[in-house]
Amino acid sequence: MYPILISAPASAGEVIGASRNQPIASRWIGHDGSEWDLTQIDGPLLVQNGVIGLHDPDFERFIDESSNLPGHRLRGVRARAREVFWPLLFQSDSVAQWADTWSDFWRSIHPVKQGTWRVGTGDAARELRLTGVYDAKYSMRHDPFTLGWATIGTQLEAAQPFWQGRPITRGPWTNAASRPFFPGPPFRLSSSKTLAKASIPNPGDVDTWLTWRAVGPFSALNLGVGGSSIVVPFDLLEGDVLEIDMDPRSQFARLNGEDATEALGFQEFAAVQPGESVPLAIEATGAGSVAASLTPLYFRAFG
Repeated sequence: MYPILISAPASAGEVIGASRNQPIASRWIGHDGSEWDLTQIDGPLLVQNGVIGLHDPDFERFIDESSNLPGHRLRGVRARAREVFWPLLFQSDSVAQWADTWSDFWRSIHPVKQGTWRVGTGDAARELRLTGVYDAKYSMRHDPFTLGWATIGTQLEAAQPFWQGRPITRGPWTNAASRPFFPGPPFRLSSSKTLAKASIPNPGDVDTWLTWRAVGPFSALNLGVGGSSIVVPFDLLEGDVLEIDMDPRSQFARLNGEDATEALGFQEFAAVQPGESVPLAIEATGAGSVAASLTPLYFRAFG
């Protein structure tokens, strides 16, 4: 963590949110479940100017250069782990209360267990999973127990550098179940949520990964996106629930809550590219249902 600097608390005109406009909501949910409002001006904990981590991630570029050609050829980019920095002011009406806040807050940050930084509210909220970084020395210039307040620069890291939006789920889809149209001649109607019409939006900035949920019965089931498909090599009986997470960071299959990754076998997973309506290719034999969900990923906490 960065060095602790003990100085006078910032004036109302110098802290985030001290204007006629309301600050954007910013909360820290620690790995221990505790929640902290980071923008409450008269609260025990307040983030000040100088926050790092709200804007674009740091991209590493891969290029080819040749002595025979001007410039270079861009082969691709990779987002590095995101560095996050919070300048925090701890303040209280009593030294005892300040000490409790200080202790409880640092207990919410862990070098391995992730907490969540949430910015915004409702459907517009975005989240970043963070762990603490402890690679800097710090020193106390003054005894905060004599003052009842202190400022400290807090360093964290997001191993997955993109901000996560609210999860999106589409479905469940079923095979078209035709039924008589009454009254009248032999007209037929079908369900509007059929497997042939399956699609899902990805409003994010980058590719993301699906989680499939299939409920049996199915005697054959292929789940496709982006030109690749998962061929389920076993039947699903009535009421069986198969979940498949395609994210390379986890990548698992569960059948009725039990690990079925090995039974699913080797599969070629594909990501969902950004788009308003990304088609999904689902081929199924049976009367079950299929749903798909994804979490959109963004470069920034807002905008």
